[in-house]
Formats: sequence, C-alpha cells, structure tokens
Amino acid sequence: MPVLYHMTCGAASSPLIRLSDGRFQIIVDGPLTPLMTGYKYFLVDQALAEYLEALKIPNIRFEPATIWHREHDRNHSSHTELVVERTLSPREIAQVEVSGHQVFALNDRYLFISPLLKQELENSNFNDLQFSEGLSEFAGEL
Repeated sequence: MPVLYHMTCGAASSPLIRLSDGRFQIIVDGPLTPLMTGYKYFLVDQALAEYLEALKIPNIRFEPATIWHREHDRNHSSHTELVVERTLSPREIAQVEVSGHQVFALNDRYLFISPLLKQELENSNFNDLQFSEGLSEFAGEL
C-alpha cells in the first residue's frame, strides 16, 4: 500500500517566527535553506515554489513572504510561503489517498507528499530535499 512521505531539507535552517505584520523573523542566525518549516509555516525558495506551482497541485497556494533579519535590519524576499490547505492527523497518514501530486500538512508543522511528487522531486535538481516514509521519523513525538 502506498504511503505518504515526510519532506524536509537536509540542511538545518534558521528558525523563524511569524510576526504580527506577516513577516518571518530570524530567531537564531543560520542559513536560509530551500525548504524551511516551523510551527504554522512552510517556506520554499523561489525555484522550488515555481516548480511546485507548475505542477498545479490541488489544495496548495503560494503567498509572498518576507524574512526579516532583526540584527542587521534586513529583509529577504528569497522565499515564498507555501500554504497547505489539506491537513491530516497522525491516524490519517496511512489511510489517505496518495495518487497524483499531493501535499498535506500534519500538526501545522510537517509537510507530507505523495509518492509521485516525491519521485519527481528526487529526479529534479532539488538535492537538498530529504524524504522519510510515513511516520517512521516521529517515534514517540506525535
């Protein structure tokens, strides 16, 4: 039976927090990676956003995002917010329909994708992305 895949970035990124004005503030200095996830946000760099947008994936949309580096008072517009409108509970992970290109959010923090989308991303130039099957990475966390 096909399963969903948890998608992450291989490199650790700067943790962010969403400010009341909609910007994302860098909490701890670090790199801005192609995929940045945290509580209630998923940010992708422009290249990944364009790739995903071209696939016309249902239940996702893209919003402009600004990342603010407070220490240097500098704004970055290198990323786009990936808004995932389909959420899952841990119980639904093994039961959801996984055909085609699909993206799901779990606990407002984790991205899961369908096997077809995983395969296409693995065959693309997005080498920083990593995938783990189902909830294998979450032993005791959820």
